[in-house]
Amino acid sequence: MSTYLCFNIPQHGNVNPTLAIVQGLITRGEQATYYLTPEFRDPIEATGALFRSYTSSLDFNAMIAAMGSQSSTERYLTLSENILQECRALLPHILNDLQGLRPDGIIYGQAALWGRLLAQIMHVPAISVRSSYAINQYFQLFAPSPPTLEPEKAEQNRQRRDSINDQLNSLCREYHITPFDFTDIFSYAEPLTLVTMPRTFQYAGNSFDNRFKFVGPCILPRKDNTHFPLEHLGNHPLLYISLGTSFNNRPKFYQVCLNAFANTPWQVVMATGTQVTRAELGPIPENFIVQPYVPQLEILARTSIFINHGGMNSTMEALSFGVPLISVPQIQEHELTARRVVELGLGMELGPELVTAESLQMAVANIAHQPEIRMRTRQMQHIIAETGGVHAAVDAILQYLHTRQAYRHVTSFAPKSGF
Repeated sequence: MSTYLCFNIPQHGNVNPTLAIVQGLITRGEQATYYLTPEFRDPIEATGALFRSYTSSLDFNAMIAAMGSQSSTERYLTLSENILQECRALLPHILNDLQGLRPDGIIYGQAALWGRLLAQIMHVPAISVRSSYAINQYFQLFAPSPPTLEPEKAEQNRQRRDSINDQLNSLCREYHITPFDFTDIFSYAEPLTLVTMPRTFQYAGNSFDNRFKFVGPCILPRKDNTHFPLEHLGNHPLLYISLGTSFNNRPKFYQVCLNAFANTPWQVVMATGTQVTRAELGPIPENFIVQPYVPQLEILARTSIFINHGGMNSTMEALSFGVPLISVPQIQEHELTARRVVELGLGMELGPELVTAESLQMAVANIAHQPEIRMRTRQMQHIIAETGGVHAAVDAILQYLHTRQAYRHVTSFAPKSGF
């Protein structure tokens, strides 16, 4: 039996795949302790892991609001600054909490820099989990600033980069870690890096070496606390609409959806999150079921078409059920996913500025009348099933840790040279 420490940023899209992996490890007889913020206590403890709490300085709502008007480079810098601040605060807290305990391995979400550094500080093997795209020299998630950027803005960005690197290098020296450039935070690959999508969905998928294991979506069945009336869905084709958990403060978008599909043959399920009130939406048509949250996996199992924001978790869950997509991206990463959906013939993209009742109706009609899209989503569903998901991820972790432990055992008993 091995013990693991698990770390992530407090954001559902990053956390959910790791919960499935942790539960898979515990089912195999392993032990895990997961450090995260209090709102994740219940889902973490439901996996069988030990939950350890901390207070986070990351405010994703504020970050999302700020990033809306920023360039790709500025968003990258903002995210890096916030991650570094969080890392500096968490490292002493976690090290003090562990009180010298040494796990067999550390599992961390790619953005959780503190997980990577803790593995180096404690000299234990680390496994990183990428819930979005892997990055190498052939594919970059954050596009560089355009060369036409005004000199003042370019100089501000340069100063921010230098400041981040200075702070990161100082932190590394403090903990006796070899310094590295801040751009390495999001591109670094551990000897075992799990990517929770199939290789065929990854941009430049064949260019990634054997450090990267594309295990596909790692989906944990979730307890339904929504009291959703599944029995009311009936026999009409189901249209599901959701912008996920972080980008759902879009009352105008939901109003357009209500206007587009009111009194149509579609049974519509719409998840709006908690930032939008029913009063903002106005009257709800009879063929709609509108709730802040819905049991997404149960809904997708019955869905014909899914209108979403292009978030990776929602996209992978939909494709796991063979559901075609209409992606309405909210940020650059969503745009990449929407483009990939179109490239692979799995659905359509509709830019937020192009969303009208008419454009939504046309997009849904186009997919409904193109059986080849449904065929390709079913093919992707089969590919996803073959990647292995949680089982493949757990097998890879156990094999990696066993290999590392066996190597340490052999080298510790190797004969010394000399006399």
